[in-house]
Parts: sequence; structure tokens; C-alpha cells
Amino acid sequence: MKKLAIFDIDYTITKKETLMEFFKYLVSKDIKNIKFLPRALYSGLMYQIKVYDEKRVKECFLKFIENIDEVELAKLTKEFYDERLTTILYKDALDMIKKLKNEGYMVILISASPEFYVKEFYAIKEVDLILGTKFAFKGGKFIRKMDGKNCKGEEKVRRLNEVLKE
Repeated sequence: MKKLAIFDIDYTITKKETLMEFFKYLVSKDIKNIKFLPRALYSGLMYQIKVYDEKRVKECFLKFIENIDEVELAKLTKEFYDERLTTILYKDALDMIKKLKNEGYMVILISASPEFYVKEFYAIKEVDLILGTKFAFKGGKFIRKMDGKNCKGEEKVRRLNEVLKE
């Protein structure tokens, strides 16, 4: 039987919430992206007063990358990981991941954050598997539609069990 070490990403191995960091990163790359801030604040408010669920909030919030080419998005997310995410990783979390991997554990990262950028955590050589919230692309363009359910709570468990059965 394989031993598993399962970690969340936001506030577990990172010091900050990564989706907001992604938005801030893209604003820093192009200040014109600031125009999407009111949408972000609005969707957050709608979630707080329970008008929007998390799925709708994420789909609404991600307007700032709508219709971006899949290849361009992959390039941006790699840069985001290299330039920003690596600066907010907890050292003790990385040490624990390395320790557990050396002890023979399969290391899994699972997050409600979008899979299109959390997959960049494969740069941590000890990570064996990453699961995140999937989003759809149409004609090679990002369309802001969640592909399946938000990978949170029971959905995390369901997705993990699905993958482990395979």
C-alpha cells in the first residue's frame, strides 16, 4: 500500500491566496488589467452575501484572462510561478514535502485554485500529482467556464478517490 502525503496549496504551502496573487501579478504586468478590479470586488461581495456560489465567483472573477490563447496563458502561468509563487512558498512546507517524499510517500497537492496555474507546482520535484479546479478552453481560448465542479470540500475527496482508483 502506497503512503500518501496530501497538501492543500493556498495558506498551506503558500503564504497567500494564489488566485488573487495571479490577478495582482497580471496587473503588475499590464496596468490596464486594473479595470477588472471592480468586477473582482463585486463578485466577492456577491459571494459574501450568498448571492453567488464559489463557482460563479471564480467564473466571474476570471474575466481578466477571458479569451486568452491557451499557449499564452501557459507562458503567463509559468512566469507567474517563477516570479511570484516561488516567493510566497513556506520553507517549512517545502521541507516537509521533501522529508515525506524521502520517506517514500506519494506527494499530492490538491486545491480549489485553477488547475491551469497550480500545475506549475510540478516544478517542486517531489510533487507527484496536482489536482485543481478545471476550466474550459474553446478553440484554444480560455472561456471562464468551470469544467466540472469547484475542487473544494467533498469534491476534493471525490477527485482524489477517482484518481487513486486509476
